[in-house]
Amino acid sequence: MNKRTWSLFLTGGAACKMAIAQQSQAPAKFGQAMPTPLAEAIVRKVDARLGLVMLEHGEIRQLNMPPMTMSFEAGDKALLAPLRAGDRIRFAATAEKGRYFITRIETDRKSIRPNTDQP
Repeated sequence: MNKRTWSLFLTGGAACKMAIAQQSQAPAKFGQAMPTPLAEAIVRKVDARLGLVMLEHGEIRQLNMPPMTMSFEAGDKALLAPLRAGDRIRFAATAEKGRYFITRIETDRKSIRPNTDQP
């Protein structure tokens, strides 16, 4: 093999390994929603009356957001009821028209989700 062929062989092998690694992650079945990855954060402040929580969070990959401290709105204020400053949480968030919303929170105690039973 000449140097160019050997180089292509090695590059192709690396690409093949990456493709196999990506395929080994279980894909969602047809019609099934992909799970939203959770980001980690420390609760800095909770304002249940306004439905806001200030978080010092790590990277939020699905929003392309680097680590920072910022406020999020809770679509359902009940999500914030069990939170206290200093709590370590994992959370899912969405962005709509420049506003950021918490959609799910997990603490060491339990998973907190919005109440979808109410209209």
